[in-house]
Amino acid sequence: MQIYRGLRGLVGTNNSLGKGFSWTLLRSQDEDPLDPKLMEVDKELLAEQNIKLSIALSVMQECFRPMIDPRTKVDVIAHALYNRG
Repeated sequence: MQIYRGLRGLVGTNNSLGKGFSWTLLRSQDEDPLDPKLMEVDKELLAEQNIKLSIALSVMQECFRPMIDPRTKVDVIAHALYNRG
C-alpha cells in the first residue's frame, strides 16, 4: 500500500532532471463505455496522455532491445509502458 500511495502521489507531477530534461509519471485511463466513472474522463487529457505514451514507447524502442516474453512472444516493454496485464 505504501508503494501505491507513493506512486499515486507522483502521477502528473513534472520532475526536473536538469539540462532541460524532465519526466512525468502517467496513469493509464482505459476507456470502458459501461463504466460511468470513465465516461467523465476528459477526452482531451486522454488523447494527450496517449500521445505522450506513444512517444515514450518510441524512445524506449530506440534505446533498448526488445524484451520478448518467451511464453507469450510479446514485447514486455510495451506492456509495462501501457500498463497492460
